[in-house]
Amino acid sequence: MNGSKLILAGLLAATMVAAATARAEEPAAEPVEPVEPVEPVAACLNDRDLRRLVENRTVVAPIAAIRTARAEVAGDAVGARLCRDGKEYVYRVTVLTKDGRIVRVGVDGRTGRPAERR
Repeated sequence: MNGSKLILAGLLAATMVAAATARAEEPAAEPVEPVEPVEPVAACLNDRDLRRLVENRTVVAPIAAIRTARAEVAGDAVGARLCRDGKEYVYRVTVLTKDGRIVRVGVDGRTGRPAERR
């Protein structure tokens, strides 16, 4: 090896040692505490299962749930999902109010009436 390659190898080794030392001196990150969910997670159904339940008359059609939600909260329904909550089916209808708030309304999937809050 000639002199310039030897100097370069030495500089590279010194840089790697300095970087490793700096990392070792960094304080350890504090552990992150898990966040509790705001509401229990329910298993929501896909479109095929929803269609089957509506055809079997197990649940009301999504449009009925949307109408109920709009009667409860003035605004535009922007989404509706059918979820299982224990043994019950509940539509979770998302409504955008006139003042720009997002409100989620629960509708009983079997009756189409507002769901009781727990």
